[in-house]
Amino acid sequence: MIKNYLKLTFRNLIKNRVSTIINLLGLTIGISTCVVIFLFINNELSFDKFNPNYDRIYRVVTEGINASGTSYESAVPSPMAEVLRNDLPQLEAVTRVYEPTDYQVAYEGEKWTQDDVMFADSMFLEVFNYPLVEKGAVKPLTGPNQVLITESVAKKHFGDNAIGAVFRLNHMEDVEVVGILQDPPANSHIQFSVIASYPTLSAKFIGFDIFSWEFIGGIHNYVKLPEQVTRESVDADLLTIQKKYDPDSENGKKKRYFLQPLSEVHFDQAYSEGNFEYTMDMTYIYVLACIGIFIMVIACVNFINLSTALAVKRAKEVGMRKVLGANRKQLIIQYLSEAFIITFLSALFSLGVVERSMPFINYLMGVQLSMAMVIDPTFIIFFTLLIIVVMLLSGLYPALILSSYNPARALKTKITDVNSTSLFLRKGLVTFQFMVSQVLIIATLVIATQMDYFKNKPLGFGKEHKLMIPFFSGNDINKLEAFKKRVTAQKDVQEASLALGAPTSDNNLESNFFAEGIKESMNTQLKAVDIDYKDTYDIQLLAGNWFTHEQKGLENYELVVNESMVRKIGFSNPEDALGKRIKFGIEGINAPIVGVVKDFHMTSLQSEIDPLVLFQYKPFYFELGVKINGHQMPETIADIEAVWNELFPGYVFEYQFLDEELAKNYESEQTVFSLFKIMSAIAISIGCLGLVGLVSFLVSQKSKEIGVRKVLGASVGSIFMLFGRGYIKLVFIAFIIAAPISWWAMQQWLTSFAYRISFTPLFLLAGVFINIVIAIATVGFQSIRAAMANPVDSLKDD
Repeated sequence: MIKNYLKLTFRNLIKNRVSTIINLLGLTIGISTCVVIFLFINNELSFDKFNPNYDRIYRVVTEGINASGTSYESAVPSPMAEVLRNDLPQLEAVTRVYEPTDYQVAYEGEKWTQDDVMFADSMFLEVFNYPLVEKGAVKPLTGPNQVLITESVAKKHFGDNAIGAVFRLNHMEDVEVVGILQDPPANSHIQFSVIASYPTLSAKFIGFDIFSWEFIGGIHNYVKLPEQVTRESVDADLLTIQKKYDPDSENGKKKRYFLQPLSEVHFDQAYSEGNFEYTMDMTYIYVLACIGIFIMVIACVNFINLSTALAVKRAKEVGMRKVLGANRKQLIIQYLSEAFIITFLSALFSLGVVERSMPFINYLMGVQLSMAMVIDPTFIIFFTLLIIVVMLLSGLYPALILSSYNPARALKTKITDVNSTSLFLRKGLVTFQFMVSQVLIIATLVIATQMDYFKNKPLGFGKEHKLMIPFFSGNDINKLEAFKKRVTAQKDVQEASLALGAPTSDNNLESNFFAEGIKESMNTQLKAVDIDYKDTYDIQLLAGNWFTHEQKGLENYELVVNESMVRKIGFSNPEDALGKRIKFGIEGINAPIVGVVKDFHMTSLQSEIDPLVLFQYKPFYFELGVKINGHQMPETIADIEAVWNELFPGYVFEYQFLDEELAKNYESEQTVFSLFKIMSAIAISIGCLGLVGLVSFLVSQKSKEIGVRKVLGASVGSIFMLFGRGYIKLVFIAFIIAAPISWWAMQQWLTSFAYRISFTPLFLLAGVFINIVIAIATVGFQSIRAAMANPVDSLKDD
């Protein structure tokens, strides 16, 4: 019986080879898309789950409340870890890490910049599961000047004798390799290449003292709870600790510490800004899942439409088999077998497509997916269910239609089309395809326009021809100033400035401040800059003066603020803020405002411009910004590098252009844009495949009618309208459904940006216009081809 079913199945698939190829292509593309999306989502949802005690690990985070609103910080003061160990002995383990950063490394005449160098204490490996591949005689991370390195670093720089190797870290400390770790998994929110022991960390590595309750930045605490201890009880204990050691927080009213589950770290956007780990907005997960489902449904729609259309052609086959004794159950099994064979073959082909496209997918989405993931039990279950669901979605309804034919009526050739219900369903499914295509097209247009807005919106400072040269902490300020002076003397250099960072950069400080005449503290951004910062970055001065003198010591500070700060302290006119004093937490600075600059963007356009204080503070000069005329860029950079090598012979020279750095602010949005372009193209391609097959079949059905019309004088245009007008109507029906969906979805997406475009009806009109053009091109090719054919060929048999 099974053998006969398979014979008949393959015979029918070969007989109707055009529809078979179209269905195979459509389902292969659809299943491939679903597989990629599942692998991506499964990878995101698996973050940190490699830790055996995943559900008992928490991060201690900070929530601050003041007149500026609520702020969220994933870091805590440095003394917190010791306090937790001493005051909460019920905790199973407590560890602290100083976030990964880049440091210079020198070893046996070789020098390089090592990224993701992290400091951690000895309990780090008790909280997290990062296995040691090889270890030395001492317990890792217990004493100063110890480091663990990953296998990839060991292989690249130290060879087979990594254990015991001594290298110089950032030209400050000689450190010894005491162990080799497996590289952290791609789905770990903590990524590192080197882990230095926490006792090695000192103020000279960072540039300033961070080891007090007053400073929050860079230090992250993690705790592992025993099974009998609850998160809520520890949160209550944290409030007690806060009252005891941090009285300035007013008993938790203005600031509180609490536990954040490890399961939330990768997805919590509140703590993502300025943080070291890569986070994922769950909204994108849901959107991708929906797109995958829609694309798969579109592929199934093609199968259903073609199968119901072919039902007319197969009516006599059904009638004959029923006359010979086949019952309806047998016929349903036969036609489901055809659906299963096509689905199964498509699923196999899709694995090949995914494997070939994996490098491109990883590059586009910034992930590390691999085909090894397909042997995961979760994927096997998903893949099996996907095949079953697709088979039932695409094959069940056509099987029910075909098996329902009356044999006498079928054999008398009285069936010219499927029943009205099937026809209505077919039109409804085509409309659904058009609707999904329009939603994706409109979304792609909106995202493209928003991305263009990002690129072209004035940022309040000059970004062209700006070279950023980073320094490493511990550099002698006299050498930095000498380097700046030598660079400025280069013939194609217009200006240069030492600062914490460019106007828009990750190098920002945040502090509470008190303004003269205001009792309650508020938040502000701080940026340490020198006297040439304004001219280097073309910042516009609105009121008062720029710095009147170069800051030499800790006296006679001057402050320059932005417009947002002026409004924050209660003034509408920049001139009124001049002379007002501001006090903030660095060195207890209490100084007057001498100037007001026009607002400029300090972060991406997702965030509003915060209040900002610019001040001169040499310990925070970590970068040299160079304004170049751009005529002989390579030669100028080479000259600057020569000066660097002369003054800093042990350091690697690195640089980046400011506009390239700014582009990184929108990498996630650019990824979303690329995904929508690809998904739109896939949805449209699958829909077009189905239309081609459907119209081809209808043309063959109406070939004699077309011949008669041509003999009677019908034009090519009128014959095209015979097939095309029905589909154009469906496009407009789809538009009525797609328009509100697109408007709502894109409005929700745009609200995540403080600075954004307006969603206008033009996006909707463009979406429906593109869909009409695609439909006309798809339908028109087949119908015009039929209209151009010689009518004699279709009428000669009659």
